[in-house]
Amino acid sequence: MKPEPLAAVIAGNVSRFRSEKQWTQQRLAEYAIRVGLSWSRVTVAEVEAGRRKVGLDEILVLALIFGRPLLTLISPEDF
Repeated sequence: MKPEPLAAVIAGNVSRFRSEKQWTQQRLAEYAIRVGLSWSRVTVAEVEAGRRKVGLDEILVLALIFGRPLLTLISPEDF
């Protein structure tokens, strides 16, 4: 089985973690802004759709926001 591209893994995990917390895309964007990212609801939508790559600094911040270990953001769900 071919591994899923990292951007797709991150996109799926961001979407899943956000949904688990029952947050809107806007709410996630607001949390991101509070910790220094220049994100909007559109940014979250682009990340979740895999249309925008996420930098290492953003991955670290997302792990903090979601209260999850960094590896859970970059690992496939079934890993």
